Amino acid sequence: MRLLSQQTRCLAAGLLLTVVGAQDSSPTGPVHPGQPENCNGWHTVVKDENCQIVSQAYGISTEQFLEWNPAVSSDCRDNFWLDSAYCVSVGKTSTRPTISSRPTSTFTSGSKSSSSGITSQTATTSTPATTSTSYNSTYSVLHPVTSWNVSATSTNNAWPPTKTLAGQTEICNSWYRVMPGDTCQRTVDKFGLRSIDEFVSWNPTTKDDCEMLLADYWVCVGVQRQTGNTDLIWETAQPDFTAPPEPTDYTPVTLPTADSSFAPVPSHGPMPSNCKVFHQAKADQNCNDIVKLYGYFSQQQFLSWNPALDGNCLGLWLDTWYCVGAYADADVPLPAHQTAKPTEGKIPLGYPNDCTRWYQTTFDDTCDLIALMFGSFSEADFVKWNPSVFGDCAGIVSDAWYCIGRPGTPTTRTPGAPSPTQMTETIQPTATQPTTTTTKPTEPVQTPSPVREGMADNCVSFHLQQPDEFCYAMATGAGISLA
Repeated sequence: MRLLSQQTRCLAAGLLLTVVGAQDSSPTGPVHPGQPENCNGWHTVVKDENCQIVSQAYGISTEQFLEWNPAVSSDCRDNFWLDSAYCVSVGKTSTRPTISSRPTSTFTSGSKSSSSGITSQTATTSTPATTSTSYNSTYSVLHPVTSWNVSATSTNNAWPPTKTLAGQTEICNSWYRVMPGDTCQRTVDKFGLRSIDEFVSWNPTTKDDCEMLLADYWVCVGVQRQTGNTDLIWETAQPDFTAPPEPTDYTPVTLPTADSSFAPVPSHGPMPSNCKVFHQAKADQNCNDIVKLYGYFSQQQFLSWNPALDGNCLGLWLDTWYCVGAYADADVPLPAHQTAKPTEGKIPLGYPNDCTRWYQTTFDDTCDLIALMFGSFSEADFVKWNPSVFGDCAGIVSDAWYCIGRPGTPTTRTPGAPSPTQMTETIQPTATQPTTTTTKPTEPVQTPSPVREGMADNCVSFHLQQPDEFCYAMATGAGISLA
């Protein structure tokens, strides 16, 4: 056991001496700015090394190592590069090369120590290297590379730096040299900037996605504080006074006398005797164009006022007069609506199955306004027939078709619209009396499929539930209660 312990200590000492023996009197790799001019001991970084390992190997503290190599960050993450040379000893003489080149040394085997069994190497020649990279062109496993000359990285020491990205802000007073692996977010975090947008505004060439953040270029990470004089007084020129013109005599506009003898000639067949508004068809017009132009009647009303069209909306004659408003003197026409259920456009769910009249809303319609325009039902009726608008009418939407009448609803304006209670008693059963007939069907009722579990066995009327349709809407449409 004692022998094994001694062997272990000897092995550890041998490894440490091997690392220490790797110290070079001159750098054998690229160097960094700021290293001491009197550095006489250099270490070239190999794989898996860090600042602590190198410091311990040469018997110096990490703080001393960072002082001699100021380009290396305190966490040893920046500027501590593989194959680069770092100062590990200083003295009176210096073997540090210039930044633009580094020496190339040729080594020969030296004597072998009898006590430690470690072979030392001594540099015999040293020549300056040119900025080039050479390698054995016949490289293979049988002919490995025997020489590799890498020029030192050149560094621009001008300040302020000149190797900057194009478009950089002119008021920059703080720069950072981009290292491999840097990102915009990492740079923002490192220098405590407010956001990536601020960083990009100072360095617009980097682009919003940080695509052009190029290594070895200097980017702006701080700007001069902008101050201004807030006490400036701006003088504005006063325009010359111009007297207003003298008042002129008012000349009233004389309107022409209405021609009571107007006759819609030519016309396309007979029209209602109480027609008061006429329209002369233009080229390429059809009845839908006229309905949209006036907006207070539907296509059905237009065709009923002009029976000669026989329901043909495309049969208008050029320069021919058509009726677009037939009503009594005291009966202003109702807004445009229709009796047939719409086949196009939005129809919110929940409408009653027996709806007899439909109205398409415009952008500024409200529940109370619609009830006021038609005058044949109340706002409460409208909300009941159209539950999708909700009780406060907040759910009403533009360009949607809503129910405005059921069997028994007046088709003309009335002095007072019936109350919801009156409408319930006259056109729909009470909550405790579902709409059913006492007469049994002559033929068995076929139950559709699929159905919900627990449905009544004697059900004779069914409804296919639509997407987003709930119990209240289905019950209201069928005229029954939720109970």
